[in-house]
Amino acid sequence: MANRWRHTTIVVAVFALALALRACGIGKESFWHDEACSVGYSDNSIAEVLEDSARDVHPPLYYIGLHYWRRLCGDSDVRIRAYSLPLSLLGLLAVFLLAFDIGGWRAGLIALVLGAVNPLSIYFAQEARMYSQGPALCALGSWCLWRWMAAASSPPRPRAWLPWAVAYTFCASGALLTHYLSALVLTAQGLFALVWFGWRRQWLSFASYGISTLAVVVVFLPWFSYLMQFRPTLYHTGLDWIKAPPFREYYCFLGREFFWGSFFEPGWWQPTMVLALLVLGICLGELMRKGKRPTD
Repeated sequence: MANRWRHTTIVVAVFALALALRACGIGKESFWHDEACSVGYSDNSIAEVLEDSARDVHPPLYYIGLHYWRRLCGDSDVRIRAYSLPLSLLGLLAVFLLAFDIGGWRAGLIALVLGAVNPLSIYFAQEARMYSQGPALCALGSWCLWRWMAAASSPPRPRAWLPWAVAYTFCASGALLTHYLSALVLTAQGLFALVWFGWRRQWLSFASYGISTLAVVVVFLPWFSYLMQFRPTLYHTGLDWIKAPPFREYYCFLGREFFWGSFFEPGWWQPTMVLALLVLGICLGELMRKGKRPTD
C-alpha cells in the first residue's frame, strides 16, 4: 500500500510538471499561418467545417473538436491553443500505461518523465494544430492493442480481449480522421499484431484484427467519398512544395528532431540506426523463442 501511494504521488508530480511546462508561455506568441487556418476551418457550422477540411490537407476530426471547444471555452489565442493541452497529457498518459504494462513501474516512470520534458511534445501542446491529438490517439491505440494481446493470452477469460479490440478500433479510426499519416502507425501496429497472433496461433484474435481493420476502413470511407467531390486523389497539390528527401534523411530526421537538433549532422547516425534495428530484431526473436506472454 505504501508503494502504491508513493508511486501515485510521483506520477501526479510528473504530470503536474508536464502541465506546467505545456501551459507556461502558451499565449506568448501570436498565431502563425497554420494556426490561423485552424481557426478559419473550425468557424461556422459543422457542414462548413467539413467542406473546409475537404479542401485542406488534413481530415476533419481535429477541426470538429476545436469547433465545439471554441463554443465552450471561447476564442482567445490561449483558449484555442489550450485545446491541444489535455490531448498532449492524454498521449503522455497512454505512453506511461503502455511502458508500465510492458516493462513495469520503472519503465513506465522513465517513459513518463521523458515524455513530460520532450520539447516537441511541449511545442505541439501549445499549438492550435492536430499534432497533439493525432499522436495521443496513436499512443492510446498502441496501449489498447497491447492490452488486447495480453487479454487474448489469458485462457481463463477467452473473451476478455473484446473491449480492448473495440477501444483500439475507435482509437485507430480517430487517428486516421485526425491525420492521414496515422496510417503509417496503424500499419506498424497491424504488422506487429498479426505476427504476434499468428505466431501464437490465436486465430480468433488474428481474424478479429482483420475485422477491426475493416471497421476502420468503413468509418473512413464516408469521409473519403466526400473528399473525392473536391479533388481526384487523397494527395493535396498544396503539398507540392515539399520535395521528397533522400532515403538517408528518413534516418537522420529521427536524430535531428529528437537528439542533436539542426546544428550538425553526425555521420555515425545512420549505421547506429541499423544497429538499433538489429538489436530490436534480436530482442523480438528472443521473446518469441521463450514464448513469453505480453503480460509477463
